[in-house]
Amino acid sequence: MKIVVLGGGVTGMFISYYLRKDGHSVTLIDTPLDGARTSKYNSGEITPSGVPVPTIGMGLILSRYLGKMAPVYVSPSVFLKNRRWFGIARKKMLGGYEEQIMALAAKSLEIYKEFLNEAEMQIDRVDGITALFADLSQIKEYAQKWGGQIIDQSQAYSMGYNGFAGGVRFAEEFSIHPGKLFDELRKKLSEMGVEMILDKPAELKKDSGSVKCHVTGIGEVAGDNYIIAAGAWTKKICAPLGYDPLIIPARGLVMLFDTGGARVVKETAMIEGNGISVSQHNQNLLRVASYFEIVGFKQSFDEARKNWLMGRVRPHLVDFDKLKLTKIEEGMGYRPCTPDQYPVIGKLPGYQNVFIASGNCRLGLTLAPATAMVLRSIIEGKEPKEIDPKYVDPSRFAA
Repeated sequence: MKIVVLGGGVTGMFISYYLRKDGHSVTLIDTPLDGARTSKYNSGEITPSGVPVPTIGMGLILSRYLGKMAPVYVSPSVFLKNRRWFGIARKKMLGGYEEQIMALAAKSLEIYKEFLNEAEMQIDRVDGITALFADLSQIKEYAQKWGGQIIDQSQAYSMGYNGFAGGVRFAEEFSIHPGKLFDELRKKLSEMGVEMILDKPAELKKDSGSVKCHVTGIGEVAGDNYIIAAGAWTKKICAPLGYDPLIIPARGLVMLFDTGGARVVKETAMIEGNGISVSQHNQNLLRVASYFEIVGFKQSFDEARKNWLMGRVRPHLVDFDKLKLTKIEEGMGYRPCTPDQYPVIGKLPGYQNVFIASGNCRLGLTLAPATAMVLRSIIEGKEPKEIDPKYVDPSRFAA
């Protein structure tokens, strides 16, 4: 079978990897829409325990987090342009999804371990992820609800973190350098014989009851099946086919610091349950990632937002003074978010040979391999083992 995958981020690459392993002919089209940047600029966490962090619902976001100095910022103009999205989100309150998505993420963690063992990739892996809290009652509540090992203040300090009562550590989880994973996946796909069309605009069009894929500068790229895995840009690619996946971009900020060779933190941590993470994957680079802003495809962060992020992190790093603040790299990624917090995986309504795999929001790196497995089963006409397909069925958003 010839399969065309639109979207060259980590999800599209994992889909291509497993379908190619099954013996299919795969063409991966990476449109120049910042998909690579989204896959490279994130926290790098493979973390089922991070699913419910921060523990806030859309109701709270709308009532309390419209200000810019908060874990989540929602632009009023984006809110007005996406009333259906926010209407569904408010009704769902972004709650109730945690158990299903945590189970999917746990499966993804298993797949990652198997994949990394067989692929032998150099991705700067750091084992263990800890959720840190200033309030002891939050630690106990989090551990009781989601598991993990409680650590105390001195243990958090030994990891490089200050000002916390302790936290909940998940030893089986890990973080990786996302840029290295991205580059290694690209190399692996090339070795496997996946045809890659890079940095070319592509679009799907209806044609006499079927679908055609047109790539600028190349022409038609024929396939038996087409898969849309374009992250935050999925809505744009779906539009000519008359389907709205209700995916909007949520923008996350990542700041990279030169440590001058100092080991500032020993393990990755999520700070105070607000979605900010800190990780150091090698001797020279510290990574700080924020939760997100819902501001559309805005390209720049203002100084106030950067200062807010730095203000949240600075008091909590024991060796903050070792960072070379004059050598900072900033990046952002657009997370594809649905209003009910479930991804959209399956057959596009009204089409027999068009599939979609997107909407993993801030868990894109964590969920990518499991998403590929779910879609793989659906394409083969089988029931997915990783999640009940009704939760991710694209028809739930069909008009």
